[in-house]
Amino acid sequence: MKKSILFTISAAVLMLAASCQKTIVENEKGSGFLSFSEFSLGLDESVTTKAAAGANYVVIVTDDEGNEAYHANYSDAVNNGNKISLPAGNYTLTARSQEEAESIAEFDAPVYGVTKEFSITAGQTTTIGELVCTLLQCKVTVSYSDEFLAAVTGPGSTKVSVTAGYPLEYSLSADGVYDQRAGYFAVNGSTMEVVFSGGIDGKTQKMIKSFKGIAPKQWRQIKFVQKKNEQG
Repeated sequence: MKKSILFTISAAVLMLAASCQKTIVENEKGSGFLSFSEFSLGLDESVTTKAAAGANYVVIVTDDEGNEAYHANYSDAVNNGNKISLPAGNYTLTARSQEEAESIAEFDAPVYGVTKEFSITAGQTTTIGELVCTLLQCKVTVSYSDEFLAAVTGPGSTKVSVTAGYPLEYSLSADGVYDQRAGYFAVNGSTMEVVFSGGIDGKTQKMIKSFKGIAPKQWRQIKFVQKKNEQG
């Protein structure tokens, strides 16, 4: 009886909002202050376990034209007299777990971060409370059912792409040992392509499938199962 490969996938989407103190939205001439006295970074651990946000997190403040107005490590920001002077206007604070933005696709390289818009009013102090950093990428793992692994007769791999041309390849050996690392993908669109190729029941098999709705803070768990085609 002829057999066919069936893809199944599940995804956990975490929707966690940052809790921040409201800021004044007026825009006046002169300068005001951004206070870090109540500033702290928390970390959502729902996707993958990681230590609490620490001194290595980078804090960047940009104005409404994208010009950088402040750049420091988290520990320096909260210990630098607890406040900085900024011209009145609208700003964005970004905090993330590494200096550079995340790579397009990489194994075992999660990047956490958060963004908060705020305004500075002349002669007044704006405070920012706790911000919750969440995963900036889509996490992807690959697994296979026992029945599928029993049918493996040659080496293979599963290639996953979220950005076209930048796949991660999860290897599968002829004896059923497979790559269980987590891949982390920058989300530049909303489609993920999965390509399997390998030896199944003595033949080279290949299957391609796309999935929609890809977004940051998701864990996409790709699992291959094999079932019989009852119609032959």
